[in-house]
Order: sequence, then C-alpha cells, then structure tokens
Amino acid sequence: MLASALSTLLGNGIFAINHGKNAADKGEAWYFQRKTSSKIFTKNQFTGHVHDTLCKNTEKILRNLDRHVESSKSLPLAMQTLFF
Repeated sequence: MLASALSTLLGNGIFAINHGKNAADKGEAWYFQRKTSSKIFTKNQFTGHVHDTLCKNTEKILRNLDRHVESSKSLPLAMQTLFF
C-alpha cells in the first residue's frame, strides 16, 4: 500500500520501489536503481559539489554582510534578518 502511494508521487525509482527478499522481484529493480545511482554519486563528484556549494553560499554571506556594514553599522548584528 505504501509503495503504491509512493509510486504515484515518486514513480518507480529507488525511493518508491520495494526491495529485499519480500519484494515481488526479490529486490532486482531496487538493486538496478542502486547500481545506476552509485555511478552518479561518486566521491569526486560529491566533493566537487560540496566545494562549489560552500563557495557559492560563502560569497552570498559576504555580500550580505558587506551590504549590512555599508548601510547601517548597527550592532549587534542580527544574522537571521539578513538571510531569512
């Protein structure tokens, strides 16, 4: 029942298909999805993505801090109001 509801939302991908010895196909579809995705999520690709994301978000933080310093000079600095 849960697998049916998830497949409506997520299709027949790795997050929605049954796996293990109790699955109708004994987990073969899940295993195929798992092996396919493992080729995409390599250590080098993950490390590169994390690095790029950290650099991009650090630049955003620095721009917001610069704007705050230029516009108000008020302390204490409420970080949450700068980003949310």
